[in-house]
Amino acid sequence: MKKIKNFDLSIVVPFYKRTKFAQSIVKSLDNQNDELNLNIEVIFIDSDTVKDLSSILNQYETKSQLEIIVVSAKNIIAEKRNVGINSSRSENIVCLDDDCIPGDNFLNAHHKALVNITNQKKIFSGKVYFPRELSENSNFHRFRNERHRAYDINYIGKKNIHFTNIVTMNLSFKKSSLVNNNLFFDTEYDTYGLEDTQFGLDAVNKGFDLEVVDAQIYHADNTTLDLFANKIKSFAFNYFFRFYEKNKYLLKNQTNDSNDPNLLHQYLIKIASVNSNIRENYPYLMNFFAVLSPVFLLPLLFFIKTFLKISDTNKLFYSYSIFKLLIIVTILISMFDKNSNKGNSLQ
Repeated sequence: MKKIKNFDLSIVVPFYKRTKFAQSIVKSLDNQNDELNLNIEVIFIDSDTVKDLSSILNQYETKSQLEIIVVSAKNIIAEKRNVGINSSRSENIVCLDDDCIPGDNFLNAHHKALVNITNQKKIFSGKVYFPRELSENSNFHRFRNERHRAYDINYIGKKNIHFTNIVTMNLSFKKSSLVNNNLFFDTEYDTYGLEDTQFGLDAVNKGFDLEVVDAQIYHADNTTLDLFANKIKSFAFNYFFRFYEKNKYLLKNQTNDSNDPNLLHQYLIKIASVNSNIRENYPYLMNFFAVLSPVFLLPLLFFIKTFLKISDTNKLFYSYSIFKLLIIVTILISMFDKNSNKGNSLQ
């Protein structure tokens, strides 16, 4: 393993059991850096999910100046990102997820953006794609790839992006800008979802600009349909009972913001506002809906999931609207169950 004193980049990767993906990440970064000739450290932050992870990853003989280290943290993704940031020995930090393989221009694009920065308070966010073999052979992954692509309008031809559109699996910034402004990931989000959105909102409130960078990653995700539905439940729980309650006075002002390009975000704010008002002033209504939910919504959710599983490999049955219905029904179920997925990391 190469010992390097001064680093041009630190790559922060929260890790959870995905050893093969981690090895692919190291190989991709090493191949890119073989041409760039940068001094790079790759920091994997694990919660003791793989024994001897450092030894396993360092079995790979790097061609470039690439140092691989493993540090420990609690099994909370926000905590892992913070530990990785604080452990970084470079001023230039790039965040990546452990199931995201860097595209060919990943290192060069992030490094170029960071070294040419004129205002320290900038955060750069790149693009996410699913590998073609996944999106072409599975309706489920085709839908998820189109959801990624739905945000392209916010990246193409635009310098700035909305705080809900940043992707922390492909993000870069100056370390000192976060430390000096006390901007870190909120560890209250200890289940799946919203820690990235909270980070984006906090960044904007602290005067940061959120800008695009032409860096691509391939989301080599192996999430099943059932796990995806559970993640939506966890997302809804975090949105309605954490994110909204934490930021509701600020968010209420955004429902009438004509400069907010994210209509979905405005709809979520309105739903969260109604949900909060009913829970506070008409709790008996929530109890009533909670009784009806298992009777009507759970059977509907079962039917939708069964249909999507059976038809997954047949393109003729692909419908973006059915997947959206799955999300809507799952969110409604979560609204009536405050404890849905509480404490489940769903990594």
